[in-house]
Amino acid sequence: MTALLQTVPEWLTCVAAYYPLMDMYGLASELPDLSPETVRQYSAMNHLKSNPANVPPMLVVKAGLDRPFFNDSIDRFMQEATNQRIPVELVTHPDGQHAFDLFNDDEVSRKIIRNTLSFFKLHLETAPAGK
Repeated sequence: MTALLQTVPEWLTCVAAYYPLMDMYGLASELPDLSPETVRQYSAMNHLKSNPANVPPMLVVKAGLDRPFFNDSIDRFMQEATNQRIPVELVTHPDGQHAFDLFNDDEVSRKIIRNTLSFFKLHLETAPAGK
């Protein structure tokens, strides 16, 4: 995810991220050996703040029962996107665990997967020629 926001490739039309770690700053206390430079370089939040105009259409999927540092990072990223008026779609499986698309065989998981496919279809069908 972070590499895509650092330098958005010309061919990139949209991004879907399932339970991503979007803000490394919140994880720095969990992993004290990370240098501030590493945290800055690999934090999608940092790239969102520094280059908001280059953020492609994005779908972020969150598992409600995931580890707090994942969900907290998604929440901070979504708040920043909202503050900057960057349209990022958030979908949450309230009772889903990390990797719910593999482990929670329920209608909510299936609906989120269908939503993801619709997101790709919308953005890939409407992409300018050459992308």
